[in-house]
Amino acid sequence: MRLVRRGRQTTVDELAPVLEAWRLSPMQHKFLGPLDEDGLLAAEARLGRPLPTMLRRVYEFSNGLEAFGGCLTIEPALVASDLADELRDSEWPIPPELLMFGGDGSDNHWGIWYPASASPDGSTL
Repeated sequence: MRLVRRGRQTTVDELAPVLEAWRLSPMQHKFLGPLDEDGLLAAEARLGRPLPTMLRRVYEFSNGLEAFGGCLTIEPALVASDLADELRDSEWPIPPELLMFGGDGSDNHWGIWYPASASPDGSTL
């Protein structure tokens, strides 16, 4: 997966040091176990298409996490696949192209722009 960020591209391989830093600092974070292939396929079935490759890689590392005392949260894959719909039901103006996956432990949620035409391995911008 390649993402354009401030004039340069980011690859999935650049996620490895982040995951390694999280692994080496468990006292700062709360991890769930890694999600196996059956769990990933169940989340993708619920979502109706493949997860973006980078997000899938995060779920292979941990099926959700609370990092830095909850200031960075990534919802479990099955929760994330329904999060945008739950927010819309609560009157949040979430466009259908937005895949919600986490937040800051408060009322701010994070999402990935992931329209139906986007490749899980390509840029979603």
